[in-house]
Amino acid sequence: MAERMNLLLAANEPEITRQIHEELALSSLNPNKIIDADSLDKVINYPDKSEIDVLLIDVEIALPDLTKTFQTIQDQFPNLPIVALVDIKDFEITRHAVTQGAHGFAIKTELISSFLECVILQAVDRMKTRTQLQESTRKMKALMDNLPGIVYRCKNDENWTMEFISAGCPATDRL
Repeated sequence: MAERMNLLLAANEPEITRQIHEELALSSLNPNKIIDADSLDKVINYPDKSEIDVLLIDVEIALPDLTKTFQTIQDQFPNLPIVALVDIKDFEITRHAVTQGAHGFAIKTELISSFLECVILQAVDRMKTRTQLQESTRKMKALMDNLPGIVYRCKNDENWTMEFISAGCPATDRL
């Protein structure tokens, strides 16, 4: 069994908060703790950020400036999976939430335990994958930057068009 998670639930509608608590109690996710926040300020100013494993946020709290809100959340909670709670009719807001950093979304009128559990676990997996990719990219860059020479990749065309040349080659020496 996986370690039990602590969820921060940011929703200002008591009915949504109640329903999520009920559905998660029925799920096999069985969260360790669900911390309720009825405003964005309570999310941002949450005192023990390290104890939170996943943020579920109603996009209504994030409006009117969804971009700024998600940036602020990501600044305050780096590497925290975010699940956006959305209305079914708000496709554009849903798309925007995902492009701004939400790792998943759940439709507020369709909050059933198995679906909610699946969305949360997928968000956690996406964040883990993103973190691993960032670390792999960092390691590759460090390796390339410290090679005593160059690494390059070119197309197999008549001009051998360069696609990549590492920093080991000064710009004046590049092909």
